[in-house]
Amino acid sequence: MATENTIKTASVLAFERKLDPSDALFYAGTWDGRDAAHGWQPVHIQEKSVRGTISNRLKTKEQDPAKLDAAIQNPNLQTVDVAALPQACDTLQVRFTLRVLGGVGEPSACNDADYRKALVSTVGGYVQGTGFGELARRYAANLAN
Repeated sequence: MATENTIKTASVLAFERKLDPSDALFYAGTWDGRDAAHGWQPVHIQEKSVRGTISNRLKTKEQDPAKLDAAIQNPNLQTVDVAALPQACDTLQVRFTLRVLGGVGEPSACNDADYRKALVSTVGGYVQGTGFGELARRYAANLAN
């Protein structure tokens, strides 16, 4: 009599993030001076007031169209942050740190011990066989774009 080796997905499965980026600092400069440590100035943030749009959706089918027209006429004032490179600058430099935390592939919560064991084994095999080179290249490409 053969035994069945099927593992069902756990009904509770959660992971914690393993990449922890810092806040970023933005600097303005020129592409020709990108390798120089000096000449980069901080990009300043300013507040700006804008008039936002108001949704035209009716909350109920019986809503009075006159009330809707009155609501549209009221301004939807919002304050937003804006930043721009100075006129003489053509390049934005972003500086930040990225901590890579341990325990990749280990769920923070899993209600099925067999599934957890198989998952950790599968991820461990991938790390041993492939490593993180391809994932690192993809993350770097996404950050650069």
